[in-house]
Amino acid sequence: IPKFTFYAEPFLKDVVMTVPENITRIEESAFEETDIKEVQVLGNLEFLGEDTFRDCQFLEKITFFGEVRDIEDGVFAGCPKLTVVCIPDTRIAQYSIDNNIPTESI
Repeated sequence: IPKFTFYAEPFLKDVVMTVPENITRIEESAFEETDIKEVQVLGNLEFLGEDTFRDCQFLEKITFFGEVRDIEDGVFAGCPKLTVVCIPDTRIAQYSIDNNIPTESI
């Protein structure tokens, strides 16, 4: 998903989005400042860009069914309601723990 694709888009209000397995990269600020509610990432990601979900005030849950190889800074900054659901002992699990984001295991 390219940089700034959905940046501050109002039509994502209360949306539950599924990122299909064939998507392997979510670039910088792709969902920044949207009102998206939930995201499910079905496959493995090679890259999760800086500020991808920054300031998504209504983002409650993001589920990673696979691994994320490279995670940039500030991915979930400003997401006060967020819980990350993921496979234990993965990079995304450790990133969430390191950034004090509530984490649940799949």
